Amino acid sequence: MINKLTKEQIDSNKKEILTLLGNVKRKGMDEVMSFLKNSTFFVAPNHRDNKKHHAWPGGIAQHSLGVYKLMKDARGLDHDSITITSLLHDICKANKYELYKDGNWHLNHTNRKYQGHGSLSVYILTCMCHLDLTPEERVAIQYHMHHNNPETNIDSKLHHALHHCDKQNAKEND
Repeated sequence: MINKLTKEQIDSNKKEILTLLGNVKRKGMDEVMSFLKNSTFFVAPNHRDNKKHHAWPGGIAQHSLGVYKLMKDARGLDHDSITITSLLHDICKANKYELYKDGNWHLNHTNRKYQGHGSLSVYILTCMCHLDLTPEERVAIQYHMHHNNPETNIDSKLHHALHHCDKQNAKEND
């Protein structure tokens, strides 16, 4: 288990993610990349509680890249959809924590007015960044924490792949 990333590793993860997203030609992707660059996505921990996965600086990006690497060769799935859902399913965790002068990450209470981080990620992507998500991508991101889509119970290979790879990467880095 990696529990500390060097500045070089954080920079490498940022470069790789931006390169992968830059290869997706989708309306709104420039806004998504701008949002990421101007947020804490690449430097913040995925969780503040060090008993949870990727709870170290750079953890959000490292986790997202890990999910991508598990999903990237999935058969029968569109590669752009894999890239978008795996790398952006936790975009809402950007700016969730802020680095205080004491050197510790603290919860930013001003941006916690939502329920369900999958729904907030879809909101950021579609309403703030104007990313043109397919209906299947929306479902996969919104319900990535659920084994089945509780709203419609639609069987989606993309949703199942994201759910499985997200859980697998989290478990590998507990």
